[in-house]
Amino acid sequence: MKSWKIGAAILAVSLFAAASAQAGAILQDQSFWYAFEFDAQGAFAIAGPSYFTGGNVVAADDPAWTFNVAGPNVAFQVTDGFLKGDIFDVYDFGSLVGETSNVPQSNVGTTGNPDVAFADPTYSSASFAMGAGNHSITIKAAVNPYQPPGEAFFRVKSVDSVTPEPGAMPLMALGLLGLAVVARRRA
Repeated sequence: MKSWKIGAAILAVSLFAAASAQAGAILQDQSFWYAFEFDAQGAFAIAGPSYFTGGNVVAADDPAWTFNVAGPNVAFQVTDGFLKGDIFDVYDFGSLVGETSNVPQSNVGTTGNPDVAFADPTYSSASFAMGAGNHSITIKAAVNPYQPPGEAFFRVKSVDSVTPEPGAMPLMALGLLGLAVVARRRA
């Protein structure tokens, strides 16, 4: 019975690894952002639109976007662009990492420059700490108040220090509580 479960687990990991190998590999610490496109609210992001590239922007390949982190203080940064008000859920291997900031909808002072948008608190953005190891990122449009499609940007960047997103602390506490409950039941 155990050998059947082990075989099924190996098959599942192999299939997942094969699917991940076909994803878009992301370069870390480049001077550019990756552009991606999204449709209706609740839809996952897709490859970037090539018509918004140039300067410090390149079109992202089809997701999942994969990369490997070798050292400390690496962040996955994402920002809305153009019309303000889109909010994104970021997933790593299918688990929610967090959500970009909640901002009001606005078409005043728009920009297609991701550096400007990321620095502007009126754009939805976030910087998520990435631990050492492999990562496979997908992004979902949690809020999209405009007619699709929409465009936004991400990058993987080394930073001086990474501050965990506020939503990460309750999740970590919940995980530690779960470990304590399991340990107590075993004792």
